[in-house]
Amino acid sequence: MGSSYAFLSCLLPSLPEELGGEMPIPFDQIAGIVRRNIEADDYPLLEAYLLSIDVSNFESLALGKGAFAEGGMLAYEDIQDKTKLPLFIKDFLDEQEKGINRRYVYDRLWELYYVHTHSLAMESGCAYLTQYIPWEVGLRNVLVTLRMRKRNEEPADYMMLTKFGKFDFSSVIAKIGEGQNPLLIERYLDEERLRYIFHCEGSDPFSFNAILAYLSRSMIYDHWAKMKSPYDLNTLFDSVGVQV
Repeated sequence: MGSSYAFLSCLLPSLPEELGGEMPIPFDQIAGIVRRNIEADDYPLLEAYLLSIDVSNFESLALGKGAFAEGGMLAYEDIQDKTKLPLFIKDFLDEQEKGINRRYVYDRLWELYYVHTHSLAMESGCAYLTQYIPWEVGLRNVLVTLRMRKRNEEPADYMMLTKFGKFDFSSVIAKIGEGQNPLLIERYLDEERLRYIFHCEGSDPFSFNAILAYLSRSMIYDHWAKMKSPYDLNTLFDSVGVQV
């Protein structure tokens, strides 16, 4: 985790000044630059981080949505044919075959992914992911709670990894409670993500933590650069892995 990535940092393009701005190059090309220039010791954790894209693709294809985001570790055919899958996805498929006692079975897939990546980050001493993953899971649980309460359903049926840590999301709850346009809410949530990414990346601009933080930011900016129309409320929650 002590590698200096000054050269790699110089290869990475500047990101837009605001959400919705044009990306200099697509996210998948950015991810490719990082993969080609990362040290061997850091590659397993980079791979684990990028597998979040593959988990999202796996979920989308399983639900018949057909959407496929580029930039992950797996090709479309790998997911469709269930080849070259990481162990945690294989474990999910084994559990699914036996029966998963969850209201939404793909919550279990995301849970396995977060546990896998967070454990690897802890073992590797990666400060960025050990801090950011619990926060992202906490944000997801807050959004689940708000949605389920609105539907008069029990939030506990959709929660995950509640012992990962506690965070103050009172401002998020208040903002969503204002009942703004879902697109404005999603923008607010991504702005909150960008703030916490900055909080977690550390002071060394050439560290592996900084590279991962850059990837997180570029993924968010790339999403907004591709956005063509406002999302409805279901799409807003879909974007954080919440399905009912």
